[in-house]
Amino acid sequence: MVEQYEPIVLVNKEHVDQMAEEHEDEALAYACGKCGIVCINQNAAEFHCGPWKCGTCGSECSRFRTLCAACAAKRYREQVQTKAADAEKVRYQEYDAPVFVEDAEGHPARANEGFFSDVGDVIESFGDDADGHDVDTLLVWGSRAIEFHLDADAIVENALEDHHEDAEVSTRDVGTLQELLDDWVSTRSVTSYEPDYGVLVTGVAEEIKQWQKATELENTEKLPAYFRYLDGKAED
Repeated sequence: MVEQYEPIVLVNKEHVDQMAEEHEDEALAYACGKCGIVCINQNAAEFHCGPWKCGTCGSECSRFRTLCAACAAKRYREQVQTKAADAEKVRYQEYDAPVFVEDAEGHPARANEGFFSDVGDVIESFGDDADGHDVDTLLVWGSRAIEFHLDADAIVENALEDHHEDAEVSTRDVGTLQELLDDWVSTRSVTSYEPDYGVLVTGVAEEIKQWQKATELENTEKLPAYFRYLDGKAED
């Protein structure tokens, strides 16, 4: 909650004179009662100058915020954990696609916005240098591919904006253009990925710790099962 100041009511007298008698007292704008800044509505004017208080713990927080930084971070962590609990669990050996890694705070871990080419890359990267992360709290999410696509309808519609209002292209011609675009796109290898929060890859932390231990012992027999698994696939 925040301390409220009585808002200043701004009335356009010239306009009021033209209004019906029953609307003479209608407020047309509101300003903060402390600093006089005009606000978008009465509620904004009442709470404009705070001080703003966290709705959870009551400590002071930034203007126009309902939670302080600590409570906001706690709520976000809870949301992340709920998301993880609801996700489908897939063992790392069974997931063969790029992954997205978040820390316990829900922030992308490492560069490249948290994306890794595969689980093996995650294990090797954090196994060599955890960079202060608690690997037990890392969340390794699956990913969804975003395929490259060109939409003939959108292209034609955009091009016609420069023409007269009755200009049009037949549906058949647009369909022909779409076929040409699809053929052209099929020869291009442009694919991006986004996090798939419906899939959580499990067992990664244990393999990272095995990698760390193997590095310390410099003993290849201690390499994680994932890489022994890959070696076995290569031999097959």
